[in-house]
Amino acid sequence: MPICLLKLPCLVRDLVVTQLEYQDLFLLSICSRRTKFLVKEARIKISKLTFLFEQSHGYNTFSIGVFTDKCMWIPVTSLLHVPKLALKEVCKVKLDHDYEAATNIDIWCPLNGVFLNRIECANDPMAIHKAFQDHINSIFHYSDTYQLFLSTKPGGNLPNISNVTEIRILEDTVDPTFLTNVLTRYPDVRSLSIASISDGELPKDSPFFQIQNVGVRLHSVSHYFLVFFFWILNVIV
Repeated sequence: MPICLLKLPCLVRDLVVTQLEYQDLFLLSICSRRTKFLVKEARIKISKLTFLFEQSHGYNTFSIGVFTDKCMWIPVTSLLHVPKLALKEVCKVKLDHDYEAATNIDIWCPLNGVFLNRIECANDPMAIHKAFQDHINSIFHYSDTYQLFLSTKPGGNLPNISNVTEIRILEDTVDPTFLTNVLTRYPDVRSLSIASISDGELPKDSPFFQIQNVGVRLHSVSHYFLVFFFWILNVIV
């Protein structure tokens, strides 16, 4: 039998909200202004937030989740950029700062039994990325830095998000130009994880040489690593 969450006593209502998973909290927060207020009032804290930008089924996908110390991904939501929505299933989602987006919301259950949600949207990616980040910050009272898992496959602009201090590039090799563009787009990066750099030269003024922590495979990028290593030695000395 369905119950009206908003009509429950405050104590019971708060108890219900605090028991929800991150995905459920996000979906509840976009139902209405009142449900968003419920989520915010619960003051549920969230640990390190992580963004994942990749390509799925030929479309750019922007996912938000928590990547734990045990290398577990706990999803919050994901956004699939599509050229056109299925008109019969369109619903409006209102995010932070009254940003509205026409969307299709998909919910499914994989073999592991955990329900997942995905929002399909045809809005300008640059605007919707920022709106999603602001909304997540608001409902979880989050003000810490972010980690970005980044694939080189999606086309178009890089995600329009701020305060990114850690980046992990997923592919086995990364083009020097792409790497320079990424580090220029996210100037606050202090930690970078890459597998290897493809043939080509990094500009001498590349932001790569300003990164505090770089994780690489030495046999693939010995030249760049040594340049970086000796640059560090010069700074220390």
